[in-house]
Amino acid sequence: MIGTSIAKLVAGSTFCAATVGGTYVALGSSSPEENSKTQSFEIKVTGISTPQTYTISCEKPTAGFASLSVKSSYEDYKLKCSEVNSEQELKKEVKDEMTDGDKGKSSLSCTYKASKRYECTFTPAPNSINKTLKQVKQATPTEDGKSILFLRPDDKLT
Repeated sequence: MIGTSIAKLVAGSTFCAATVGGTYVALGSSSPEENSKTQSFEIKVTGISTPQTYTISCEKPTAGFASLSVKSSYEDYKLKCSEVNSEQELKKEVKDEMTDGDKGKSSLSCTYKASKRYECTFTPAPNSINKTLKQVKQATPTEDGKSILFLRPDDKLT
């Protein structure tokens, strides 16, 4: 006796099961996200008057884990795709600082949370008027084919 059934699962993947005699065969395909060559991270920025959420799309590495790196330039924080070799490295805090004139240093620190989410905290320099971050559009939004999110300290509350 041979029987076959196909079911569409809630997560969007397809599952096929068949019976041959007394043997059960189950074939499952993974979700579209797992088959994709990219993965998206949600980045939530706190420590500012109105928390902000951004998304950055990263190419999946052939080995290891896609992650986020934070670097500062002259006036921007650059959040870009990176890769690490282990889950322990993925969970480490990534942080950088930037000098805000004679006011001291501001910092942006990000920590990986479950489900492809990063939570970042902006700490403005003491006595600085720049109390929030704004997204800045750059002429070249990628570097070496990697997406970059530019955030600049700003004095205008959003």
